[in-house]
Amino acid sequence: MSVPTDSRSPEHFELGGGFFLRPPLEKDAEELGRAIAESLESLLPWMPWAAYEPMSVQGRRRLIGEWRREFRAGGSYNFVIFHGTTAIGVQGLHRRIGPTGLELGYWIHPEFTGRGISSRAAVTLTTWAFSRGDVDHIEVHNDAANLASQGVARKAGFEKLLERSSPIDAPGETGIEFVWEARMGNWKRPQLPAL
Repeated sequence: MSVPTDSRSPEHFELGGGFFLRPPLEKDAEELGRAIAESLESLLPWMPWAAYEPMSVQGRRRLIGEWRREFRAGGSYNFVIFHGTTAIGVQGLHRRIGPTGLELGYWIHPEFTGRGISSRAAVTLTTWAFSRGDVDHIEVHNDAANLASQGVARKAGFEKLLERSSPIDAPGETGIEFVWEARMGNWKRPQLPAL
C-alpha cells in the first residue's frame, strides 16, 4: 500500500497500473453514475440497491454527501476505484457487524473483472482498516452463487468462516450466504501480482 503525497486526501491509495482508491467527492456523481449504468446488468443479480438505479445526479450527490459524513463519523468508509479519471467501481467498509468489526463490500465494472483489481483494493482497505486501531476483524458476506465475489475474498486472504441461511434480497441470490473473515493477528496480507 503506498499513499501518494496528495495532501487533500490522506486516504488516497495507489493500487498500481494507473488504478487508485479514494473517498468520493460530490463532483464524482456523474462519473460514478456512468460506471453504475454500464455495470447494471452485472450488479442487479447481487446488489439490492441496483434495483433503484438509475439515480439522478442530484440524488447521487446527496448520497455521496451522506457517505462523506459517515466517513468522518467513522460509520462507513466508501472508496471509489479509479483508473485515471474513470470511475470503475466502489469498495466500502461498513459498521454492520459490531463495534470492532467492519463488513467489506465491493463491485467493479465488468470490463475490469478478472484482473485482480478488486482483490488488490480489498487488501489495501483491509490493511488500512487494521491500521486504524479500532477494528479487529473484517468480514465479506456473499451469496453461494456469487463466485466472482468469493474469488475476491479468497485472493484477498479472507478465510471462509461459515455458511448460513440468508434472506433473498436480489434476484441472483440462493438464500445461502458465505461469511469470510480477516482477523487482525491471523490475517496474512497476500502477495498479489502487479496490475
